[in-house]
Amino acid sequence: MKYLKSFIGFLNANYKLGIVVFFLLFLLFVTFLVVYGFNVLTIITGTLLVLNLVWILLAGTNILLDLKQGKLFRGIEDIFIVVLTLAILIILYIIASNRSLKLDLTSEKLFSLSPYSVEIINKVTNNVKITLFAKKDVATELEKVLEEYQKNSKNITLTTVDPIKDPITAKKYELPQGEEIVIVVESGENKKYIMGSSLVEYERTEYGSKPVGIKVEEEVTSAILNVTSSSRVVYFLIGDGEYRILQEAPGSEEDYSFKTFKSYLQKANFTLRELDLSMTKDIPSDAGGIVIIAPRRIIPVEVQEKLYEFYKSGGGIAIFLEPVLGKVIYDRSFSINYLLTKFGLYVKNNVVFDEERFNPYMGKMFYLIPYVHFSPITSDIKSKGLPIQLVTAMAISRMESVNEELGTRVYELMSTSENSWGETSIDVSGKLAASKDKNDILPPIILGYAVESVITNNNKSGRLVVIGDIDFLSDYFIESMSGNLELALNSIEWISKENISLSIKPKSIKKSPVVLSQADANLVLVISLIVVPLLMLLPGILVWVIRSKKVK
Repeated sequence: MKYLKSFIGFLNANYKLGIVVFFLLFLLFVTFLVVYGFNVLTIITGTLLVLNLVWILLAGTNILLDLKQGKLFRGIEDIFIVVLTLAILIILYIIASNRSLKLDLTSEKLFSLSPYSVEIINKVTNNVKITLFAKKDVATELEKVLEEYQKNSKNITLTTVDPIKDPITAKKYELPQGEEIVIVVESGENKKYIMGSSLVEYERTEYGSKPVGIKVEEEVTSAILNVTSSSRVVYFLIGDGEYRILQEAPGSEEDYSFKTFKSYLQKANFTLRELDLSMTKDIPSDAGGIVIIAPRRIIPVEVQEKLYEFYKSGGGIAIFLEPVLGKVIYDRSFSINYLLTKFGLYVKNNVVFDEERFNPYMGKMFYLIPYVHFSPITSDIKSKGLPIQLVTAMAISRMESVNEELGTRVYELMSTSENSWGETSIDVSGKLAASKDKNDILPPIILGYAVESVITNNNKSGRLVVIGDIDFLSDYFIESMSGNLELALNSIEWISKENISLSIKPKSIKKSPVVLSQADANLVLVISLIVVPLLMLLPGILVWVIRSKKVK
C-alpha cells in the first residue's frame, strides 16, 4: 500500500510529463491505425493511451491548482518540444518503411509500375508469391521493379533466391537449365515461369538483333493475371478434317499422336475443348484461344469470317498447316487463305527443302533445322540455343499489300538458309520434283509468323500464329527436340494469355543522345565555367561585406 501511494504521488507530481506522453501516444495510435489498421500494435498503443488518460485524470486537482496560479505551462515547453520531435521522427520512419517514397527519374520509368498494372494487382485477392532466381549481382535491378508489386498489394510477396547458394530451393522448382534469370509467379496450384530471355525486346538490324526494350512489367503482370484467374479455355477447331488431338485417334491416315502436346497444355492450366463452328452460331465467350491443326477440307467462308471477328475482338488464333501429299482428296487450294490474306499472308501447296539447314542424321533435306528469329514466341528458344526440327514444312508467304483495318505488328518466327526453296511441283500422286526452278518459292523462306493487332477493341489486341508444319507437335518430335516443345507451348501461351502488351509498353533502353546547337553549347560552357563558380563564391563575398561593415 505504501508503494502504491508513492506511485500515485509521483503521477500527481509529474502530470505535465503525462500530458506530453499522452500527445505522443495519440500520434502513434493514429499513425498505426492508418498504416496497419486494427492490429496488435494499434491495440497496445490504444490501451496505453487509455491508461495515460487515467494518469492525467488522477492529477485533476493539481492541474486545476496550477492553472489558477499560472504554473501549468511552466517547464512543459522543453519536454513538449523534445517529445514532439521524437514523435515526428518515429511517425516518418513508420510511414517511410510502409510506403514507397522512391522517385523514379528514368525517362522511361524503368523502376515504376504503370497505372494499368497497379489497377490489376490492387484487385488481386489470392495470395501470390513471386520468386526471383538470380545471382545477387544480377538480381539487384530486377528487385527494384518486383518490389513495386509487393508494395502495391498486401497479397503479393517477393523472395529472391541465389540458385548457386541455395540449390535445394532451385531444385524444388525444377528450373530450366541454362537460364541465369528465372521469375516464378505462383498462386495456389497455378505456377508461371518467366525466363530471363523473355524480359527483353529485340530489334532486328542488318547486323543481327539488339536489345531495345525491357518487358519485366508486361511479363510479370501477365503472369499474375494467369495464375490468379481460372483455367484458360482453348478450343480446337473441328469439322473440316482438322487433326483432333483430344481424341485417342487424331483421325489421320498417318500414325500421328499428340498426347505429349495435350498433356503439357493441361499441366499449363489450360482447359481443352473442341469447337465445330459449322454447328455453332458463335464462338464461346470463354474462348481464350482457337487452334486449327491442318484442315484437309475447305473451310467455309462464314467460318473464317467468325474467326476474323474473334481476332478483331481481341482473340487469339494458332494455325498449324501441312503440305498436301499423296493420293488424297484434300483441299489443295488451302481455303484458309481467305483468313490469312487479311493479315497479309498466304500459302500455296509446297514442301521446303534446304541443302544447308537439314538434319544429316535423317539424310533428307526436308528434315529442317531452321534459323530461329527473335519474337514474342521464339526469343527464349533462340537465347537458349534450343534446336527446332520441322518435317515436310511449308513456306508461309507474305503479300506486298497488307490489310490495315486493324493495323498489324508482324514477327518472323523461323527461316531457312539461302540454299533452300519451296518445292511447288507436287502432283496428285504426291511425287516431288526436288529441284529448284522458277516456279518454286525462293529464299528467304519464312516458316512461321506471329501477328498482333495494334488497334484494339476492349483494350485487347488480337493475335495470330501460323506455322507451316504439324509434325513438330507430334509425340516423337516434341519429345526428341526440346525447341519443338517450347515452340508449341509458347505459341498457345501467346495467343491465349491475358493480353496487356498494348497497355503496358516495353520500357525503351535505346540511347537518346542530346544534340546541342552551337548557342546551347556556348550557354553550357558559360554556366559551368563562370556562373557556377560565382555562385559558390557568393556566400563568402556576402560574409566578407557584412563583417567589413561591422568593423567600420
